[in-house]
Amino acid sequence: MLPILNIIVPCYNEEKVLPVTSELFLNELNTLIDRKMVDPNSRILFVNDGSTDSTWDIIENLSKKDNHYVGISQSKNRGHQNAVLAGLMESINRCDITISIDCDGQDDIDAINEMINNAGKILGRWKVVGDSSVGKTSIIVRFCDDEYSGQGTATVGIDSKTKSTWI
Repeated sequence: MLPILNIIVPCYNEEKVLPVTSELFLNELNTLIDRKMVDPNSRILFVNDGSTDSTWDIIENLSKKDNHYVGISQSKNRGHQNAVLAGLMESINRCDITISIDCDGQDDIDAINEMINNAGKILGRWKVVGDSSVGKTSIIVRFCDDEYSGQGTATVGIDSKTKSTWI
């Protein structure tokens, strides 16, 4: 069984870049699906962070165009990290892996492939969240052992339980 991936993309007034980067994200997701690295039910989750431009309209149109695009919209701007958190909360119990990436396309989209490869080493024990802005090969596990996820907490690179480092 392949893992389901949600790529979380926080968006704030991104009407100029979203039409371009959304296609890049979809191409990357389709490549991962074609390589049988992730389940075809994987999604790109745009989180509209109270944009005042046409960002939400673009997200709605993208979701009508391809079912890999989904979106949620916050009532007002709450900040980048809160938009990521909203995406994570929306993803709980809907996927196996979440990776956040900025909408502007400045993060290394190719790092997603490496994150998925590394996630495969620990899936089944940990809920994995990748953050492409941390570094080219970083994967950050952010879900705690609690009633929401029932999973352990760790960081690829640092195991939060043993404090050992992985390279």
